Amino acid sequence: MIDIEGLTCRVKERALVADVTLGVRVGEVVGLLGENGAGKSTLLHCIGRLRKPSEGQVRLDGVDVWKLPARTVARRVAVLLQDPPPVVDMAVSEVVALGRLPHAGLFGGVNGSDRLVVERALASVGIEALAEEPMDRLSGGERQRVMLARVLAQEPDLLLLDEPTNHLDIRYQLELLSLVRARGCAVVAALHDLNLASAFCDRLVVMRGGRVVASGTPADILTPELIRRAFEVAVSIDRHPFHDRPRVSFDAASPLPSLDMSA
Repeated sequence: MIDIEGLTCRVKERALVADVTLGVRVGEVVGLLGENGAGKSTLLHCIGRLRKPSEGQVRLDGVDVWKLPARTVARRVAVLLQDPPPVVDMAVSEVVALGRLPHAGLFGGVNGSDRLVVERALASVGIEALAEEPMDRLSGGERQRVMLARVLAQEPDLLLLDEPTNHLDIRYQLELLSLVRARGCAVVAALHDLNLASAFCDRLVVMRGGRVVASGTPADILTPELIRRAFEVAVSIDRHPFHDRPRVSFDAASPLPSLDMSA
């Protein structure tokens, strides 16, 4: 459904993302891994049409997203940004209802069926009791769940998540990723937690210096050598007792020197 081909994004002479080619199928959860500054957020912004690439294309069902009407893209692609937007003077339900605007009719506004979608989105992230609360009274974790409910209310075919578990405790991290996986849409998520990525992603893509340096299943990617090269840390890998996917344990006492991923 989503094809990224030769995507490069430059600021002045610096390539934040360089020559990325990637495909994502319906129902697939793809995790983007990499150290800070690797290009994960920029890639998500380019996929979601928040930033125009310098070169290459992002195609939605074979059509360049920059040749589609913005409203069409907004109906099908939703983006949850890494940092929650500034607190606004709106109730929680009003913020979540913003996710329905791409689907609104000629005169805009939220109708009865839209309200049902909003109510389901609020319930799905466990904040239905906060529906009438003003946003400025919420904690960071609660605001993050509001923004997730907003993108779920958008009912997208493609969901782009930039560090979606920021500000969430362990319970809500697990619930959020379980919920996203159960939606059945295509998902691309930038994640820092390698064990969450292992548990919830079908495929992992490792970025370094704006380039894709490795791609494969969690078992392919989460190896001591690849993690050592990508993150410059020593790890041990075993199998998780609950889901039997790779589990990463870090040796915090053994920092490693910088390594060349191309070696």
